[in-house]
Order: sequence, then C-alpha cells, then structure tokens
Amino acid sequence: YYSLDGFEVIPETFTVWTGKNDKNMKAVFAGDFVKFGSEIDEVDGSKWKDESVYLVHWNDELGGYALGMENGEDCGGLEDVPEFEVVGNVFDNPELAEKFYTAWIDRKKAEK
Repeated sequence: YYSLDGFEVIPETFTVWTGKNDKNMKAVFAGDFVKFGSEIDEVDGSKWKDESVYLVHWNDELGGYALGMENGEDCGGLEDVPEFEVVGNVFDNPELAEKFYTAWIDRKKAEK
C-alpha cells in the first residue's frame, strides 16, 4: 500500500482513464463494466433493451478502447456508444471479471 494525501492506494488496482465519462459523468476506466441500458431499434420496427454487461478494455487492432462481451468477443469500440453507465469494475466484481477473462482466454486458444 502507498499513502497519497491520507488515502491508501493499492498499486495493482491502478488503471487507465479512457477519456470518456458515462451518462452520470463518472469517469470510465479500463477494467470497468458498463451497461448500455438503452432501447435498440430493429429494422422490423421492434425494440428491445440491452441489459448486457460489457468490459471496457484496450484493443490493439482497434487502436482504442473496446467493449468486450461475456463470450470473449468484442462488440465494437467505446467511442461508438453514445450513452452507457458504469456498473462495476474488475477489482470490485472479481466473479464477473473471471467470466470475461475465462471466455477471452478460451477464444484465444481456439484461434490458434
């Protein structure tokens, strides 16, 4: 632990700000979990609400922050999403982080 102006800091929990804020003006960091929570309009006129949780992480191919899905794939860049909300992070929600990381490792193994 380190002390910074009276606050204890665990170095392993440092992460990088993405440069974006969520709909509540909360800073979004790599390792955060976000939800869109917005209605999606389908081509046939129907609507559905996306309640999925996505993991914010760096994607080298994209050259920016991406949104990882629980199946280990990315659904696009963070910059492509107009509104979302931070609902947790990998440090405070280790059980959810394990799901994402296990799926990502399995997908990488399958690609080889």
